[in-house]
Amino acid sequence: MDEQELQARKAFELPQPIKPFSLAAFAMPPIWGAGHGQFIPLLFYPLWIFVDDMIMSAVKGPNALNIVGSILMVAGMIAISFAYARISPKPAYYRVKDKVSPQDYARKEKVWDITMVALGVIMLAAATVYNLHLIEVL
Repeated sequence: MDEQELQARKAFELPQPIKPFSLAAFAMPPIWGAGHGQFIPLLFYPLWIFVDDMIMSAVKGPNALNIVGSILMVAGMIAISFAYARISPKPAYYRVKDKVSPQDYARKEKVWDITMVALGVIMLAAATVYNLHLIEVL
């Protein structure tokens, strides 16, 4: 690799201390993505509803197809979320690199990480309570 290729590669790397994996983008892609100018992750909402329905069909009427389908859907959503969390930090940072220093950006991303993981846990708990308890009451 010559010097010019090395400089071109460094131009597209994230500066320190920015992490190449966003925990916030993994936990809550639609909210983190919209907050960083990326609107494709809004498609996660209908996918989450579909996965939730698949899981509920496996819980309420378990058969081999429902269980395998649910496991595959959950594994697929985790894989898609992981891929998004690996790909998205670069365009998110380069969108604001002229306005924010790498240190400030990394500090703000830590806040995003904490809040999005907490929100993800709360939403998962609320969906579980709703699906297992409240849906029978309504």
